[in-house]
Amino acid sequence: HAGINSGTRGQGYNDTTTKLAYYVGEPAYEVQNWRHFEQLKWRHIASSDHELQLQFYHDYTDTQASFQTLSPLPILKVDNDVLSERYALELEQRFRLSESIRMVWGGEARHDQVTAPGFLNSEEPRHNHMYRAFAHTEWEVVDDYLVNLGAMLEHNDIAGSHLSPRLAINHRFDNNHAMRVSATRAYRTPALFEEYIDYSAKLVADESQYYQLWKSQGNLRSEKITAYEIGWMGNLGGLRNQYDVKLFKEQIRDIISNPLWLNYPSSIGPSTTVYFMNRDWADLQGLEGQLKMYAEDDTMLSFGYSYVQAHGPQTERLDASGNVMENKVISVGDNVPTHTFSWLAEHRFDNSWRGSLAFYHVDHIAFWYETSLTTADLRLARGFGSGESEGEVSIVARDITGAYFDYQDERVINPRLYLSLAYRF
Repeated sequence: HAGINSGTRGQGYNDTTTKLAYYVGEPAYEVQNWRHFEQLKWRHIASSDHELQLQFYHDYTDTQASFQTLSPLPILKVDNDVLSERYALELEQRFRLSESIRMVWGGEARHDQVTAPGFLNSEEPRHNHMYRAFAHTEWEVVDDYLVNLGAMLEHNDIAGSHLSPRLAINHRFDNNHAMRVSATRAYRTPALFEEYIDYSAKLVADESQYYQLWKSQGNLRSEKITAYEIGWMGNLGGLRNQYDVKLFKEQIRDIISNPLWLNYPSSIGPSTTVYFMNRDWADLQGLEGQLKMYAEDDTMLSFGYSYVQAHGPQTERLDASGNVMENKVISVGDNVPTHTFSWLAEHRFDNSWRGSLAFYHVDHIAFWYETSLTTADLRLARGFGSGESEGEVSIVARDITGAYFDYQDERVINPRLYLSLAYRF
């Protein structure tokens, strides 16, 4: 596989009042993008129980996005040019050790490189090398017990080495009901930008004078999550009604937050700076469930619901000395919706016509802006043809309940209508 694309897009605003990072007026300007990728995959299937796969891919992205600010602010230069590349080699093998044990193992080597003088305050590229190996075993201990045990060992230049284990036990009570219990630990390595960001806006007349926009404390630790789950799944009333319910608890530590550091020292004068640091944590617990019901042979109803309790701080402000302003600390629970609900109904009117109605609701959430979400989609389709030549024409009405926004109030999502045609021969 290979692909290449390039183009220009507009960004910014045609005014001097809209600010980027509080001090920089972002004008309307053009962003130039150039990207290509190459992927080679070799797959060998020796038997239904033995498969080997080898993959190599390369990704290249060049973005030219620098601009100068508008008056009446001081004329500043903002360098947003980014050149990034990734090379990766992956190996995976799946096989059966015995009648009761299946296994998959593999590894990956990856090289990431980013050149971004404005964001990283360096003309030299930043690198990160990552190596990891994993193995996972599925063992049918007895007829009604299935054990999944796996681990991944990873090493990279930024965060060092981590071991991520997982254990899951599945028990089947009978042909219609089963239970699972699992425990997992995993890590997220800081991105190159999070670790090395040193982003400033410089005076055009004297580039040694600058406002600090973003800054990293450096030597960031990987975010760590420990998750526990117990669930039940099966059929109610034979195969016509299927359920899946789980209780979960997640503990996330060393969250990389980016509070605003007020009066951060800059050469021009104190600035308001986005500062990347390991500061926050989160505990989440709750339940998720799904019920799928076949009322008739031509009608299906599906219900989904989740309830989540989230606790933990969210650091938003640092004072001039870099200390957390406690009166500005809010709960991370405000970022997580407590209730989420979905409902779907599908009906086949005859051999040609079928339709569906979907409804979604997301409880109050305060991400960048406070919001909640309630919307619905409607679809009507008609099939035609038979045998090897078949087609379908459909009309889809999205978000029919009205306009809304999810995370940013300036990005409003309006009702939309789509017409599509598919034909297979």
